[in-house]
Amino acid sequence: MRPRFDVRKEVVYLDNAATTMVDDEVAEAMQPFWEEEFGNSGSAHHLGRNAREAIEEAREHVAVVLQVDPSTIYFTSGATEANNWAIKGFDGTPLCSDVEHSSVLASVLRCGGSTVPVDGNGTLDLTAMQGALSTPDVSVVSVQHANNEVGTVQPVKVVGEMCQLRDVLFHVDAAQTFGKVETNIGEMGADMVSVSAHKIHGPVGVGALYVADGVRPRSLVDGGGQQDGMRSGTMPVPLIVGFGRAALLAWSRWRSKKKAYETMAARMEKELGVMMGAVRNGDPSSRLPNIVSLTVPDVEASMVAAMLDQRHNICVSCGAACKSFSSEVSHVLKAMGRTSDQAFGTIRVSMGWDTTEHDVEVFIGALGCAVKEARERSFD
Repeated sequence: MRPRFDVRKEVVYLDNAATTMVDDEVAEAMQPFWEEEFGNSGSAHHLGRNAREAIEEAREHVAVVLQVDPSTIYFTSGATEANNWAIKGFDGTPLCSDVEHSSVLASVLRCGGSTVPVDGNGTLDLTAMQGALSTPDVSVVSVQHANNEVGTVQPVKVVGEMCQLRDVLFHVDAAQTFGKVETNIGEMGADMVSVSAHKIHGPVGVGALYVADGVRPRSLVDGGGQQDGMRSGTMPVPLIVGFGRAALLAWSRWRSKKKAYETMAARMEKELGVMMGAVRNGDPSSRLPNIVSLTVPDVEASMVAAMLDQRHNICVSCGAACKSFSSEVSHVLKAMGRTSDQAFGTIRVSMGWDTTEHDVEVFIGALGCAVKEARERSFD
C-alpha cells in the first residue's frame, strides 16, 4: 500500500461532525477495489462475483451495528439521499422537528409537511409531537437520533411508540450516532434509519437506509433494478467496502474513546467558560460527548474560526458544514431560542477517533488568542 500523507501532523482537526479522515484500515480495505478487484457487481464473471461478495460482507457489517437483518440494508450515496428517500417515498404529509438536518427539513417542507418545536436544550417537545400526530394524513415522522450542531440526543424510543399507536411510519436520521450510540432498532421502533460512512472515518459518498420488512418506499432512482429494485445504479464497490470496514471498527473505537471525549469536552466547557464566558449548548443530560457547541459572547464566530484556521491550522465549524457559507442564523440555535448575536457567536468543536488531549490543549490556547483579538477588533 502506498504511504499516506498524515494531515494530523500538520493540522488540529476538530470538525469531525462535518466529516472524518478515512481510517488507515478503511483505506487499506478499499485499495484492491480501486485496482485489481475493479469488477462491476452486476457482471457474471469472477471479478463481478468478487465485487458482489465484498458488497454483501459490507452489508453484514452495517447490519450488525444496527442489529438488523442484512437484507434490510440498502446502500445510497449518503445520509442525505437516504433521508430524502425515507420522506419522499410515501404519499401523505411528513412531520419532523425544527432542528433536523437540512436534508430532512427541506424534504418535509417540499412535501407540504410541518415541524414540531424543541426546548432550549434542543430536545423535542413530546407534547407538541403528540398533538401533531393527531393530524390526519401524517405519512411519516422523521426525527434525528442526535443533533449534528449541538449533539442533543432525542427521545426516539418515545416517538417510536407514539408513531406505532397512530400507525404512522417512523424514520430516524442516525448519521451522527451510527457506530457511536448503541442502536437497537427493535427497541427504537423505527421503520427506517439513515446512516453514513464519512461520519465514522469511512469514505464520503456512501450511506445506507435501513428499511423494515413490509415497508417499501417508492424508488427515487430508476434504472437497472439493483438492490431488489429499490435503488438502481452501479454499486460503488470501493466505497461500500470502506463503509463496511468503518462500521466494523466504529463501535470498538468509540467505546475506547467515549470517556476521553467526555473528559475533553468537560475541560473545554470549564476552561473556556472561565476564560471567555463561553456557554455550551445542548442537553447536558443527553448529548453526544464528541460534539461541543460553544456560544462565546461579544464575538463573531466566523472571524474566530478563520483566525484559528489561517494562523493556527485548527479546523472548527461555525455550525453545520453543509451551511457554513450561509449568512443566515443557524435554524437549530434559532429553534432553541438563541438570539442572532448568540447564534453568530457559536463555534462547534467535534472530536474523532484520532483527537488527543494535546489537540484540545492547543485549541483552548489558540481560541483564547483568537477571541481576544476578535473582540479588540470589534471595539476599534
